[in-house]
Amino acid sequence: MVSGGIEGRITMDKLYLLCELNDEEYTNANYSFYETYMEAKKEAALTCIEQFENFGEMEIESDVFGISSKQNESFYVTNIIEIELDKGTHLLIWHHAYDGVDFRVSFQGTYKECEVKMKEEMDEVINLHPLSDICDNVVDTGEEWQVWDIVEIK
Repeated sequence: MVSGGIEGRITMDKLYLLCELNDEEYTNANYSFYETYMEAKKEAALTCIEQFENFGEMEIESDVFGISSKQNESFYVTNIIEIELDKGTHLLIWHHAYDGVDFRVSFQGTYKECEVKMKEEMDEVINLHPLSDICDNVVDTGEEWQVWDIVEIK
C-alpha cells in the first residue's frame, strides 16, 4: 500500500514476498519482493509457466496466495506473503517440503533476532523428532524436510 507522507512523500508500509520452490531443490527456496500483490502474482504465474513450457501438458493450480505448476512428478510451488515493513529488517521464513509445501514468516526483526528464533524453532523440531538429521538451517525429520531461511527485506 502506498500512502502520502506529511510533505507529499510517497511511503510504502507493505511489500509482497514471493516464495518459490521446485521439486529438485527442497532446501533452496527463492525469495523476491514486490510492491504490489498483482506484481507478485504475475511473476508467480510467469515463473510457473516457464518451468514446464517446452514439455507438453502441465497442471496449474491457483489460489489467493500463490500459483503452482506440475508435470508428471515434477512441481514448482509459489506462495505470496504480505510483509509489513515496520516490524523489522529481516524475516525468518520457515518452509517444509515432501508432504506438500508450505511457507510462513515465523518471525520478523533484526538478523540476530531471527538467528535466535531460528535456533529455538529448530530445537523444538529436533525434540519432537530425536532421530532427525540436521544440516545448517535444515532438519530432515525422516518424514519431510523443514527449512529456515533468514531473508533481508529489500
